[in-house]
This record gives sequence, C-alpha cells and structure tokens, in this order.
Amino acid sequence: MSTDKDRELSIEVRLTRRLNWRKLVFELHGWIGLNLGLILFVVCLSGTFATLSDEIDALIDPARSVDTRPRDISEYNWTAMMSNLETSFPDGIVQTIYAPGASGRPTDRGMTAALAFVAVPRGETRKVSIDPYTGEVLGHTGFFNVERFFRTFHRRLFDGGRGILIVTLTSFFLLASAITGFTFYGGWLRQLRTLKLFGTRRRRWSDLHKVAGIWGLPFTLIIAVTGIYYFVEVSYQRVDAYKQLVSAPMAQVDVSGLAEFGPQPSLLTPNRYVELAQESFPQLDIRTLRMSQSPSQAVYVDGRGGDPFTRDRADKVHLHPITGEIIDVQKSSDLGIVPYMTEAVDPIHFGYFGGLATQILWFVLGLLLSFSILSGMYVWVVRSITARNRQLGLLRGAPISVAITIAYLSLAGFSTANGIRGYSSPVNEPITIGSVEVGPWSARVECSVPCRPGEGSRVSARFLGSGLPNYELAELVTSEGSVSRMTGPSWRPRADTEFSPGEESILRVTGRDGQIHQAVFTMTLQDVDIEKAAMWPDTPRGVWWVVIGFGLLMLGSIIVWLGMIIRVARERS
Repeated sequence: MSTDKDRELSIEVRLTRRLNWRKLVFELHGWIGLNLGLILFVVCLSGTFATLSDEIDALIDPARSVDTRPRDISEYNWTAMMSNLETSFPDGIVQTIYAPGASGRPTDRGMTAALAFVAVPRGETRKVSIDPYTGEVLGHTGFFNVERFFRTFHRRLFDGGRGILIVTLTSFFLLASAITGFTFYGGWLRQLRTLKLFGTRRRRWSDLHKVAGIWGLPFTLIIAVTGIYYFVEVSYQRVDAYKQLVSAPMAQVDVSGLAEFGPQPSLLTPNRYVELAQESFPQLDIRTLRMSQSPSQAVYVDGRGGDPFTRDRADKVHLHPITGEIIDVQKSSDLGIVPYMTEAVDPIHFGYFGGLATQILWFVLGLLLSFSILSGMYVWVVRSITARNRQLGLLRGAPISVAITIAYLSLAGFSTANGIRGYSSPVNEPITIGSVEVGPWSARVECSVPCRPGEGSRVSARFLGSGLPNYELAELVTSEGSVSRMTGPSWRPRADTEFSPGEESILRVTGRDGQIHQAVFTMTLQDVDIEKAAMWPDTPRGVWWVVIGFGLLMLGSIIVWLGMIIRVARERS
C-alpha cells in the first residue's frame, strides 16, 4: 500500500519531468532563433515585400495604368491587344497576354493595364503594358522589375538550386519555432493583450516578441506549412516526379488531322478564342490568353472559375488553333486533393487569394513576423549572456552560425548583383544569312549575336507571310552532313550548330503530308557593328530605388541588431 510520502514523491517526479520537458522545448526555441534567426529574417522580409511587388511596379511605372477607361466599352478587346502587339513588334513572338487581375497581378479597378510577354529576336522577353479596352501599347520594359527581383530573391536568393533548397528548408525551422514558442508560453490568451512598454530593455523586447508571436501565430503556421509544400515540390522535381503533384496533362491537338489545313493556315481572332472558351466554361472569368506557337499546340485560356484559393491555371480551356474546337476543359472543382493543394499553395503563401485586402494584411503580418524574429534573437542573446553558466552552452555555437549566415548572405549579395545583370537587354538584332524558298514556304535564315561559326552558333529560320506555318519537322543540314533538328515556335524554329562562313547548307522541311522540301543557301555573314550590351537591365528608375531601399533596410536591420548585441555584451562584461 502506498504511503503519503510515496504519493508526494510520485507527484514531484512527474512535476520534474514536466519542467524538464518545458525546459527542453524552451531551449529548442532559443536554439533555432540564435542559430538560424538571421536567414529566417532575410527570407521572411523578402517574402513580405514579394506579396505587394507587382502593386509596387504598378505605382512606379506610369505605363502600368490606363489614363481613361472608355465609357462605352466594358469588355477586354483581346484582338486589338494582339494586333497592336504584332504591329509594335513585327518580328516578336507574343507569348502570353495577362488581363488585369490575373493571378498575382494588380486587381482590376478599371484603370489597370494588361500585361503581355513578347519574345524579340535579339534574345530577350519584353514586358509590354497594354490598354485592355483599346489595345493601345502604353510602354514596355525588360523582364526585370520589382516583382521579378523579390520573387527570385525570396525563392532562391539568386543562388540557383542551392538557394531554393536553403529557402525551402527554413520553412521546417520556422514551423518548429512557432510550435515550440506556442507550446512553452502558458496563458497565451492572456498575453494577447499584454505589452509592457516600461521596465528593462530586455523585458520590453521580450514582451514585444511574445505578443507579436502570439498575434501572428496563425499566419506563421500558414507560411511555414506552405513553405514546406514548396520543399516537397522541389524534391519531387529533383527526382522527376513532379507530375504526381499536379493534375493529368490536358489533351492537345490531334496532329494526324493537321495535313488537311494546308502549309500555312490562318488562325481565328483572339476574341473568338475567348468567346468559344467562355461558351464551354460559362463560370470562367478569363484572365490569360496564350496563343498557339505551332499547329500542334493548343490555344490556352485560363482565369477564375469561382475558387479564390487556386491559381488561375487551375481553371483552363484548350482550343484547336485552327478550328477553335474545344479540346479539353479543366475545372478546379474537379481536381484531386494533391493537385488542388499544388494550385492553392501560391495564392495562400503570397496572400493574393482575396485581392489587395489580403495582400496588405499579409504584408503587415509579414513585417510583424520578420521583426519578431530579430527581437527574439536579441532577447535570447541577452538572456544567455545574463544566465552565463546556465545557458552559456546554448549561446556558444551561435556566433559561428551567425558568422556563417553573414558570410553566405554576403555571397548571395554578389550572386544577386550578377543575377540582376543577367537580365540586361541584348541590343544586337540577329544577322541575316540569307533568304530561301523551301517548298510552299518562304523563310529568312538568321544567326543570333554573337555569331561565332566555328564555336557553335544559334541559327533560326524566320518563316514569312501570314498564318501559322504547318509542317512536321524542320532541320538544318551543314555541308559536312551534320543534321540539327530545329525546335521552338513554328514560325521561328532554331538550332545550335557549327558552320564555316561561305559553306553551303540546307534548310530541310518535312510537311504534314510527308513530303520533304529542301532549299540550299550559302552561310554568308554580313559585316555588322556589334554593340556591347548594357551592364544593367532596362527598367524604370523607381525599380532601382526599391531594390536599393530593400537592401539598405535588410542590411540596416542586421547592423542595428548586431550593435545592440555588442552593447549588451560590453555591459555584462
């Protein structure tokens, strides 16, 4: 029979175990903050600005807004947009047109411009702003802007695959930090209203950290879980299994019947494609149009199908480029659990599922999370210095971790500068080698600059005339018999090959009917003045102010934090 003394001992043992467990959770929370807080701060701060990056672009680039909206026009004129784009960029390839309010784009408030991506022959993609009602081209810039900077920096710190891995791994530590902090602090409902602005410096920062952490806990969990899903996506991509996370591929054009449409059939108007897609999917609020790049590729239309938590691409329609026939329709409501999660993770992570209101909310909560990380690091360093023997072990590895993080971020700074320079706009148009008649087609053969025949160059064939060139295969055959298959859009296929100036080569095209057509031409290079590309991208001046301002904010925050730590250390010593 147990005595009162045994019962008291049992209670004491259970209490001690509970206290030890809480102490372990507490120290794990501090260890994560001390050793990984800086990289978490940088990732969270960049993601915070990424939520409003496109809105910032719209503010600093006047071309992103429409001056006046016509009173008698209520619908977007896709045909006028495409026509004016083709007039402004006669040798360009219009890849995609995004209407105002497309996924991640500024919400359509009646004065927002549409945006088109146009690939130009000199080897870059231009972002073109268009009036969605009249089709007027309002302006264009290079591909680099505020949105591209923050999305790339937040996704991979401009450090390629290694950066993606580091950023996605931080999601696990962010989740662990949120759970351990919530688990340790008791009475969290009471602490929602507790913020003491008086007392010691450490007490003020500690209260600020706890209140910010508690108020922002749901947001932190959302960001951490969606970030972990990004890690899953990256992992599946690395093992070539990403298709398991998305819906089954939609049907494409049946190539067996393309021969009946002739060598260069005409396409329908963009407005007609949109009308047909709307008829097949009445609930679809169309936001994106991607024209076919070859007869075997479907015209792509997507938009909002009624579910705000999925990307536009979750609701889409494929159409036959020549007949306009509906090939396939996908609705977000028909997606399985895993494909639905894949399509929902982006709107939830960046907060654009509810339009501008949720984006602003995500921005505010993101700032709260970012600076609560720094305040938590400060509190833990002060506590560890004060506790000395009791928690000095927790602090001992932190300087090394901080030094490694700062060293990596310094390298990321250099890679960021190089990455931004990589968006600089080429200035040299392709060199014309010659013009040929190959069967029913006319084409102009070009060599992209720099054109170095003996070292390997990119040679393209620009098919002329209206309509979409309809052939099965295009090949480039050198005088030595080397055959290079040409790939890309059917009106400008390209191949990387080596040749000698003055040699005869063959452009060989296999038609849909199986007939082979050939044209012989001489690889003649004209003397051209090659201009050196600009060091930095062609982008509005305001973009540079935003990028520099973000860099100063991030660097200044870290310097102030380090200064506070050094001051405390000197006071304690």
